[in-house]
Amino acid sequence: IENAKNFRERVYQYADDIKKKKETAKVEKETEKMKECTFAPQIDRTDNPRTMNEFLEEQNKFLQKKKDDIAKIAEQNILREHGSIGPSHHINENSRSLNQQKKWDRPFYERLYASNKLKNRLQASSPVKFCSINIRLLLE
Repeated sequence: IENAKNFRERVYQYADDIKKKKETAKVEKETEKMKECTFAPQIDRTDNPRTMNEFLEEQNKFLQKKKDDIAKIAEQNILREHGSIGPSHHINENSRSLNQQKKWDRPFYERLYASNKLKNRLQASSPVKFCSINIRLLLE
């Protein structure tokens, strides 16, 4: 009976030793992996965390600001609908004077058409022939 108890103790001791060896091997392997890691964060723990009252005050301020912003946008939308607010862009005086100088007699699409027609006439009368080559064909 003592021999059987002794045997059991040795078996349990052996199992514990194997378990400890596995754990130490695991820790060693992990520390070896961490040797490659050079990042060492510096955590500043000097700041005192907010109290619950401070947190609630900040939340109330945020909610009030949100309500004010929504009210402001709603007011602007109402004013816009009634026409008292115009567009918010401003045209530069120099641009305005240039635009007034250019009193176009024809719409832009007619001017584009005439410009393209003139370009085609110049290309046809030129001694150098223009050709358009599909660039994809050159790249293939």
